[in-house]
This record gives sequence, structure tokens and C-alpha cells, in this order.
Amino acid sequence: MNSKGVRAGIFGSLSGGLFFFGLAIAIVSGHFLPIWFITLGLCALVGSLSTDNRQANFGGFQGFVFFLGLTICSIFGWWPWILVTFGVSAVLGSWSGAIPKRSKQACVQPQPLYQPSSAQSEQAYQPYQEGYQPAQPAAIYAEGGQRHYYQPEVPQPDYETPQAQYPQQMPPQL
Repeated sequence: MNSKGVRAGIFGSLSGGLFFFGLAIAIVSGHFLPIWFITLGLCALVGSLSTDNRQANFGGFQGFVFFLGLTICSIFGWWPWILVTFGVSAVLGSWSGAIPKRSKQACVQPQPLYQPSSAQSEQAYQPYQEGYQPAQPAAIYAEGGQRHYYQPEVPQPDYETPQAQYPQQMPPQL
């Protein structure tokens, strides 16, 4: 198992265990909201450490700060402080845009285009007679020293379209 999988497993499991342990403590203690909020904040912080994505780590920290603010509001019982919590969260949220994104494209090597093997291309293709018809290869003609590609027109089969049968006169109105 790679180190990312081990790290994700450890911190993810730790976050889940912390969640259930904090829920049990919050229910038993009699101080449900403060303990529940601090538990959720710790779960956000620990859970965000399960990835090496900097924005996810910062988002976990932002969640921790938000729940810490809710914990302080519930301990002191003065809920207008929630406006301060919202303000701090808004400032932290605006800073998250300054964190450079780690692009997966920078880490991933480009894959070569699919090249059919010679054994696959030598097999004779037998088209299905009634259903799907494969596209015709593009025709090539040369003019003025340049090659031009075009799709030759393929005649479309003329199918009978079913028509709905409508009554010729309206039924009597009751």
C-alpha cells in the first residue's frame, strides 16, 4: 500500500473514531453543544490531514476555526459573537484563494495514444447486416499538391415511419 493510502486510512479512521467518541462524551456530559462543536471542529481538522491537498488542509483548518467559534458562543451563551465567527470564517475563506492549487496534470505523465496492434488490424471485420453500420473511411483526393479528405455520401435507407391513426370526426360531447 502506498504512503497516501496509509495516511488516508490512519487519519480517516482517527477522524471517524473521534466523531463517535465525541458524540458519546457530548451526550453523557450534559454539556452537549460545546463538546459537540469542538468534536466537529477536531474531526474537520484531523480528517483534512488525510490528504496532501493544501486546499483541503486549509479547509479543515477553516472548519476547525468555525466550530471553535461556535464552541465559544455556546460556552459564554452570548450568541451575537457568532457574527465574529462568521467574519473570521469569511476572512479565512478569502485567503483560501491565495493557496496555489496542486494540479494533477502536473504530476501525471501523458499517456500515449492508443495504437492498435498489427494482429488486431489484420482481423477481417464482418459488419452486422441490419443494425449499426460502421462509418466509411474518409476518401482522399489530391489537388494542387495537397491531400484533401472528405466523407463520401452514404445513401440512407428509406424506412417506413409508422403513422398514428386519428379518428376522422370528433366523438359527441356529453
